[in-house]
Order: sequence, then structure tokens, then C-alpha cells
Amino acid sequence: MAAMPPLKAKSGFPVSNKLLQKRWNDKAFQLHQQKVAAMKADLDNKSPKPYQHIRLRLKKLLAEEERQAQVDHDNRKLLGRMTQIMKTHGSLDNWNNYTPRSMNYYVREKEAERIAMNNELIKSRLLGVQPNYNLNKWEEDFLKHEYYLANMAAVTKDYDLDSLEPTPRDPPRRRRPRSVGTETDRSTEAASTTDGEVEATKLPKIKLERSKGGGTWPPRRFHTKLPKVNRVDKNKVDLSQHDVDRDSRMLFKATKGLSQNEVSIVIKTLVRRTYRQRQETKAKFWELYDKELSEDLKSQLSDDFAPVIDALLMEREKFDAMTVHSALKGSPSAEATLIEILCTRNNRALEQIKKAYRDEHLNNLEDDVRSETAGQLQDLLLGLLAGDREESNEVDEDLYRQDAQELHQAGKDRWSTDSDSKLMSLITTKSYSHIRETFTEYEKMAQTDMLDILKDELSGEFLAAMMALVKVVFYCPKFFAERIYHAMRPRGDSATLIRCLMTRAEADMPLIRKAYKKTYGATIMDDLDSYVSAPYKPILVDLVRGPEGQDGQKKSQKRINGMVIHRAPPQLRPLRHQPFPPPKPVDIKNNPLAQPSQRPLAAAQREKSFDKTNDRGDGGRNGSDKENRDRGKGKAQASGSVVPAKRFHVERDCEDFRNAISRWGTDEEPLIKLLSSRSHDQRQQVKKQYKTKYNKDLLQDLKAEMGSSYDDLLVMLLTPRSDFDAWTMHKATQANDANSQAVFAGMLCTRSNKQIRSMRETYKKLFSRNLLDDLKACSTDRLADLLLALTKGDREERGKVDQSRAKEDAHELYEEDKLGANDRSRIVDILANRSVPQLKATLQAYKKVSGRELLETIDAEMPDEQKVGFAAIVRCLTDPAKFFAGRLKEAIDGSEGMDEDTLMRIVVTRSEVDLLEIKRLFKDQQGQALSQAVEDNCTGDHKKLLLALIKGNKGS
Repeated sequence: MAAMPPLKAKSGFPVSNKLLQKRWNDKAFQLHQQKVAAMKADLDNKSPKPYQHIRLRLKKLLAEEERQAQVDHDNRKLLGRMTQIMKTHGSLDNWNNYTPRSMNYYVREKEAERIAMNNELIKSRLLGVQPNYNLNKWEEDFLKHEYYLANMAAVTKDYDLDSLEPTPRDPPRRRRPRSVGTETDRSTEAASTTDGEVEATKLPKIKLERSKGGGTWPPRRFHTKLPKVNRVDKNKVDLSQHDVDRDSRMLFKATKGLSQNEVSIVIKTLVRRTYRQRQETKAKFWELYDKELSEDLKSQLSDDFAPVIDALLMEREKFDAMTVHSALKGSPSAEATLIEILCTRNNRALEQIKKAYRDEHLNNLEDDVRSETAGQLQDLLLGLLAGDREESNEVDEDLYRQDAQELHQAGKDRWSTDSDSKLMSLITTKSYSHIRETFTEYEKMAQTDMLDILKDELSGEFLAAMMALVKVVFYCPKFFAERIYHAMRPRGDSATLIRCLMTRAEADMPLIRKAYKKTYGATIMDDLDSYVSAPYKPILVDLVRGPEGQDGQKKSQKRINGMVIHRAPPQLRPLRHQPFPPPKPVDIKNNPLAQPSQRPLAAAQREKSFDKTNDRGDGGRNGSDKENRDRGKGKAQASGSVVPAKRFHVERDCEDFRNAISRWGTDEEPLIKLLSSRSHDQRQQVKKQYKTKYNKDLLQDLKAEMGSSYDDLLVMLLTPRSDFDAWTMHKATQANDANSQAVFAGMLCTRSNKQIRSMRETYKKLFSRNLLDDLKACSTDRLADLLLALTKGDREERGKVDQSRAKEDAHELYEEDKLGANDRSRIVDILANRSVPQLKATLQAYKKVSGRELLETIDAEMPDEQKVGFAAIVRCLTDPAKFFAGRLKEAIDGSEGMDEDTLMRIVVTRSEVDLLEIKRLFKDQQGQALSQAVEDNCTGDHKKLLLALIKGNKGS
């Protein structure tokens, strides 16, 4: 390494002391830096001093003052002129109130008269012209031509379609030798036949009526009467012609997989046959192939078809026994199911059901009813099972009036189910016609509807059973229409739907279709297409439609295969026009015959109450059932922007997704259209089928195709609802910020009990943690208790409102206002366990008691760390649409920018529930449409899919 050069002095000679020389050099350098820093510039580069006359711009102000003065001057002049005009009414006469005169008035009048005269002449000539063609003759020729064609079609030979060989033809006609004779001989020879000849059909004579005088204009319309020609309708199903062998062979091919469509074979050979014919086919199948038809069909078809096959092929009494057994063991709407079976079967059918029940379950039906039920419901079911009912339709007027009077005078004991009570004697022994007349008379005495009386005086399971019995008695088709409607809802029972359609298809399905359309504003076919996606849907559709041959059955039939059909008495329709002039007014007060009858009023009240019951049955929580429109009412209801696609086909959607993904380049439009026009359940079906068909994950393929900006939105759309809810709750518990309380409220207050339990189980499965523990760690005191109570999923889901209970809860909340925040226990119980309608009634009662809203009490008395969570939960429970509209506003106008995660989550989860109402409330709050706000503030490519979800597919 080279040595450093020695330090030198300014003179250039080496220094004697290097340390001193270094210090002298550093000091000189510091002095130089100080001089450079203190150096001042010769030029002044500061900004010039601002002057006042430059800031004020006096010239511009002077010009504005002069302009304003000129405007004021002109306004004063204009005001003075207007005042003068109003006082003096002007100095000019501009009123044209004189009769106008023209110099050529008389010439124009004569010209108009000439034109009118010429028009009258032309009109008279046109009216006097006769047509060159006789329209009556044209019509007669056309009718004759149609008649000849019909006769030719009737005698045309046909071939046997079941065999390859045509039917043998008639022998050829021999040429008849010409003979000379009189006209009578020729006609006789033409009518006679010889060996090998076919007798010619002689057409009847047609007498044509012609108008006299060559016809008039317009011609007189008439139709020539021709004999009717019997034509065979090929589309009509003849149930009397049943080929058991052919049906058995077709079903055998279907069970072996030799036919292309097994479902269509089942429809042709079983669904379009009567119950007796299906039993004959079942027995013939066993005789030919020594196999059980139902088991073979179940093995060939999927597991979803098992309940349909049982309903088709099982003996009616065994099927009813199985239904009663499942209802006793706790199936959905068990009371209505039991009443449906026991009140729509005659005495003989009930005996067969009890025998089949004993054979299948090795126990008496009465013993199981005693062990599974209790109280009044048990007494009612045992009385109906006795089978002592009168089956005559004759009604004694004095007797049913007496029974109604005794029932009305019984007071509180009228609903007693003791063996000697009037109610049990009436319900279990009298005919249904007698019961209907008795209840109608009782309505007149009580001056209210029977269903309202039951709801006021009964409760629990006995109330449900009695309401079902009254509906069956008054109008059985409407009862089954209600059962079918609720069974098709998202939380409905598929077994009830299959049973009702299968058992009533041969009884009163046309009446049920009519009652369904009248009550809910839609046909059963439309709702089957919209709400049922099971593979056996074609069978249900064919059952509802029914074979054309059944239209010819007698409508007066009362019992079909042991099934009783209860029908309301026919009501006369009012005449459109009065055939006679109205009679003179009668003294109504003194004339007892002129008093209006109360029977139509009671029927109208019953109809109204029946509709109320139907509408209340599917209210539920703020879940997916709210997307269903309020049928039969003009009342608007919040609904989602995305509805299930009507023409949904899983295979076709999988192919469309695959084609769009495999295409060269990225085309997002078909993918966005498919994702935004399908409901959540339909997207899950497509995802599952896509995995089965192509062995690929649809979500991963879409992420790779559409880009990273779509990732979060695609996960929300294609993840199962319970998994997505669990991920959302986990993310909120990990963040534990101010936004987490609103997320907890939005998730726990808008999910049903079943969805909350499923979310809790999925949370534990995904994260190996307990959701209750994580929520307890995120909150304190009463807010933690409320969140834990909501997470248990024990909320009442009944739609009925108890006003007395609401008042009691309101008083308890008001008494707790005097206590501290930590002493509030009733508010947690009420908010977590009351149904939504009951909670709204409680809040209304609280406002009357305390004089302020519960939200105001929470804001005034709750601690700050609990105030936000309680307020969010109350808002979400009372008005979820308004709550989510406010959440969207906060997400879009946030201080830290747009919260896209909240925006996407609300749009996706509420798109099938109440997004239309949220959009309306958002526009009222913001003054701007939600789609426009997203368009202006959202920046990613996923904005297209988000806007498509907001727009929805409801109009398509």
C-alpha cells in the first residue's frame, strides 16, 4: 500500500508538525464556509410587494356597480309601466269582440252549398249500387266443400300403426255395364251391389236457403245446417283404453336402461293412468318378470325419484299410513297433514289406513296418537279416527241451526274436546255438509269469521289443527291450493307437494288450479317452473296439467277412490243487464223478506281471512322468502333484483361457461350475463355440474379467465352461503373495529335460525374455533350477551303478533330505563328471541309508553362502546332495507375511500332479497341512483359485473 504524501505548508516546504498543520487547515476551511454562507447577493430576488389597488381591482368593481345600477333603473321603469297598465288598463283597444265580415262571404256560402249537394248525390248513388257477387252463394259453396272433405276423411282407410303390415284393402270395384233405362232404373242400379262390390255411401240432401230478390246489401248472414261428422282427436287421452301388457313391457325396458328417456316412459305409463290402472300395471309387471316395479324404477332412476315412485305405485292406504306415521314423528306442518288425511277420507278408507298402519308398524294407530300427542289435539285426532261419520249429503236445516245455537251458547266450554262435548259430537259424527252449514250459521250469530274466532280463542297445535279442519270443510280445493303454495316455497316440504298433487290429480285438480290462480295471482304451472328444480319436475307438471281425457269426467262425482271432495255451495252470478225495469221501492224496515242475507257477507269474510292466513304463512325472517311477490294483493313488497331464471338448464349453462372460458381471448360479456342472471342456488348447481362434467373448478377457471379484479366478487358469487357467511364473520372478528359491529348486525339479524346454525358449524369446521368465543372476545357486557344470544339461532319465526305480549315487553323495557346499562337483561332477551313482526309491535308499544323511540334511549343511556352495536342491531331488525341503504352510503362516501368489500357483499347477498327497495332508499338519501354512484366511484374491471347484479334480471 502506497504511503500518503507528506503535508506541506503554503510555501511548499514540508511542515514540521503534521497535527498542528491539519488543525490550521480545518480552521481555514471553516472560515471559508462561514464567509460563503454570509455572502449576500447583489440582486434582490424577493417577490414584489403586493399593493392594495392591484388586489381589489377597483375598475372591475366599478363596472359591476354601474351594470347593477343600470339593471335596477330598467327594473324600476318596467315596474312603473306595469303599474300604469294595471291601473288604466292600457290606452289601446285590442279587444276583438266584433263580428268579422268578409267581402266574398256570400260567394263562399254558395260554394259550400254546392259541395254539400254534390256529396249527397254521390252518397245516394253509392248506397244504391248492387254488388256483382253474391256472398251468400260463396258461403254456401264453402260449407258444402267442407262437408264433402269431412265425409271423405271419415271413410278413408287407416293402417294399423302397431304392426308392419297394412290392413287388407277392399276388393276392386267392377266396372258396371252401361244400360239403357229410365231414370228410376239408373238410380236403382247405382244403389244396388253385386259380389265383390262396395255399397256407395249416399250423401244426405242439403237444402240451401237463398235470399229473395237477388240479395241485399249488406247480405243477410246465415249458416246452412249440415250433419255433424265424428272426428277423432288424436291428442285426447282415453283412460278407458288401458293396455297393461304394453305398459309393462315399456316399463321393463325403462328399468333396464333400454329407453332414451325413462322419465317420459314413467309419465306415459304411470302418471297418465288412474290409480286402479297403475295397480294393474304393477301386478302385471310382477306376473311377467317376477320383480317389484317400484324397486326396479328406483334402482334405475336417481334417489330424488324415490318419493314420487312410492306415491305412484304404493297402495293408497299404505301411502296414507306412511304419511300419518311421519307426521306423528314430527314432520313439518304435522297438524295440517293429519287433518288433510283424516278429513279427506271416508269411513271405509280410514279403516283400511288403520289396518295398513298396524301391518307396517306393528302397532295400532290410536296407540301411537296417544303416545305422540296430548291434550285437545289428541282428543280431536282420536275422534276423527273412530270413523263414525255420517256420509250422507242431506242437511236438516232445523238440526244445524240447533247445533249452531248450542255451540254459541256454550261459552268458553264450546271448544272442549271431551267425549260428550258438542264440538266433538259435531266434528266426528256429522257429515261435512252439516258441519259447513253449522259453522256458517255460527258465523252469523257471532258476526265474525270462523277463522278469526279460532285465532282469538285457541292456541298452539290445537289451533293449527282446527284451522286446517275449518278450511277443509268450507272449501277443500282452496285448502290444497294453500298447501301446494307453501310446499313450493324455498323452505317448503317436497313430500307435501308430491302427496297433494298425486292424491288430488284424480279428485279435484281443476278446482285446485282455479283456486290457486284466484288466491295467489299465478298458476301452479308457473310456480312449479320457478321454484321447483328437482329432476322429477316433469312428472309434477303432468299431474297438474292432467290428461285431456279427464275433462270429460262427471263434475258431480263426490268420492274418488275413497277420497271425499268438499265443495262450497254454488253462488249465483249477478246479471249484467236487468231484463225488467227495477221494481218500486219497498219499505225495508217493515218487510222481513227485504232484509239482506248475511251468508254472502260471512263468505266474503271467510275468503278474506283465508287469504290473510295464506299470506302470513310464508312471512318468515328477512331471508330468501321475501323475494316472492305478494300475490293477490296490490301492495308493493320489497324484492330482489335477481330472480331464479325460468328457463334454467344446468347442462346448457355448463356448456356456455366452458365455451366462453375456452374461447381465444377474453370475452367477459357472456360470463357476466350468466353470473348475473342466475340465482345463488342455480349457480351452485352449475358449479357442481361443471366439476362433475369437466373435472375442473369453475371458480378457479373464471379467476384465470376474467382477471384478478374479479377475484373477490367471484368468490362471493360462487361460494356456498354458509361458507361465505363464516368467512365474513371470521374477517370481522379478526378486524374488531367500528365496522365489525355493523357486519355482525347485518349477518345475524338477516339470517334464519337454520342458516345461523349452519354458519356456526361451518365456522368451527373451517377455522377450528368456536364463533361464540370469538364474538365474546370482540365485545363486552350486554352487547356480548346480545351477540351470543343472536348466534344461538333461537328466534321465534312465527308470523303471528301478540299485542298483549308486546305491551308487557314494552313496559319491561321502560322499567329497565331506570337501571344502569349493565343491568339491562330484558332488552337482550327481547331483541334476540322475538320474531320480527312481534318486535316491531313491541317497539311501537314502547314509544307509546316512554314517549320516545328505543333508538333514542340507546343513544342517550348506553355506553359508547355498546351504543353502536345495539343501534345497528335494532335498525337491521326493524328495517333491513333502510339499514343496508345506509351501509352502502357509508361504503361509497367513506373518509378513507370506497369500501368495495362492503359494497360487493351487500349487493351479492341482498340481490335476491330486497335490493330493489335498497336502491330506492339509497336514491332518496343520496339523490343519486346506486348504479350511477358505483359507476362514478368504482374503478376496477369488476364494475361491469357489479352493475349487472344491481340491474338484475327481473325484467328479462
